[in-house]
Amino acid sequence: MTVLFRMGSIRSTKKREMEFDIFDSPLTDEWIDEMHGKTKILWDIESIHTPWWAAHENFNELRQFIDNQEQDLNTWTEIFLISNSCQNSLKKVNQLVTNCIVSFTNFITICEIHVKKNYGNNHDIFLEWNKKRQLLHKDSFHYRLSYELRNYSQHYSVPISGMELNMTGDRVKGINVYVHTDTLRKSGYNWGNLSNDLNFKEPCAINIIEMLIEYLRCVDQIYKNTLIIHEDKLNSCSSYFKSMIEKYELTEDKHPVVFKGKNQAPRTPPENKEFIPLYLFKRLTHDWLKILNYRIAADF
Repeated sequence: MTVLFRMGSIRSTKKREMEFDIFDSPLTDEWIDEMHGKTKILWDIESIHTPWWAAHENFNELRQFIDNQEQDLNTWTEIFLISNSCQNSLKKVNQLVTNCIVSFTNFITICEIHVKKNYGNNHDIFLEWNKKRQLLHKDSFHYRLSYELRNYSQHYSVPISGMELNMTGDRVKGINVYVHTDTLRKSGYNWGNLSNDLNFKEPCAINIIEMLIEYLRCVDQIYKNTLIIHEDKLNSCSSYFKSMIEKYELTEDKHPVVFKGKNQAPRTPPENKEFIPLYLFKRLTHDWLKILNYRIAADF
């Protein structure tokens, strides 16, 4: 039995209430196939967008926690240092830093798998993408160090070498968190190629926030480079949605759907429906513009 497909939209401004529009002309199987084909790129990219978004959320949580450590003291400074409040804060910073290092590196790994999977038949595209990633790795010691700290933090020890509380007699003014290259070198961990890195050989204290800012910048560039190789499909998807919005007069609060089957009653739409992922397109492009300063050519 042939299923009736019709284009429509839904909107809601009150709980338990939904307004809908249905266009009478049936949609063909070819129309459905084209819609799925044009929007497939969004679902493909969401698989890497989610871990990228998580990386930023982890870093924002770390920054916010450190920024909120400023407080008045109601005890002697040395007593405060051994208090549960202070010690729990230091443990929390360790947790949040580990979350950042792991999630940043996890994104890079997932992104590489994504490019290989999508462009396995076009080796040149992967080689060009990987060449850009390798250049970022070569040019940034913080990238190289953070990447190795992921394995160190998961299999050996906590990534933080030291923390420093900025205090006066009356107030905690903030926390500085460091990794010390000499401490890491003497830990007994096998650092592989990093052991021969001149920056790693030099004894120094590295501010972890500054290190993570640089590593996240590299993560963002890797994501941006990945979007660039998808630009043709993204532009095609954007043009498709632009035409759809104009044709069906989809205002900002209307969500396009494909209704499946006949109406249950004159003013009751079919229960079975498929959301057309315009909502996903808007969410992705919003994040790209806000965080990456990246806009696809056919964006609207």
